[in-house]
Amino acid sequence: MTASTEHKSREVVPLQAEYISTSRKNAVQRQRNLTIGIGLVLVVSILLGIFALFQWRSAVESKKEAERSAAAAAASEQVALAQKAIAEEKEALALAKEIEAKAQRSTAQAGVYRGRPGELDTSTLLALDALDRLSAISASATSAEATFNEAEDTLRHNLAMMPTPSHN
Repeated sequence: MTASTEHKSREVVPLQAEYISTSRKNAVQRQRNLTIGIGLVLVVSILLGIFALFQWRSAVESKKEAERSAAAAAASEQVALAQKAIAEEKEALALAKEIEAKAQRSTAQAGVYRGRPGELDTSTLLALDALDRLSAISASATSAEATFNEAEDTLRHNLAMMPTPSHN
């Protein structure tokens, strides 16, 4: 370098020319690498943006589907509650019918034992059982009312037929 500054003509020494050429090649290579890097980052960013858009659409659709499923579940729950109420009502009715049937059986047996000699106690107990069973259910049905009346008549008849204790 000092040799070129001594000359007034400013001629480039071959070593300097090689240095300048190499520097320019390196600068061009760095510029090219930077441009390629920026291009790759841009392409990756665009691809990630497109991917994010598809994911967003998928999330929106999933949310709508979840809301539809929640609405369907709520409707199903309401139907299930209604069905449960109906089942409980039918179960209560079946239990009442069962109790009524047992009371009718007890009343019928009480009537049978009423006419047998020595079975007055059994007949009375069966009539009491029928009355007790019928008191557990509402006697709104006419068949339950008829059974109640029959059991009550049997009980009254049996009590009238029982001997009264004497006090000495």
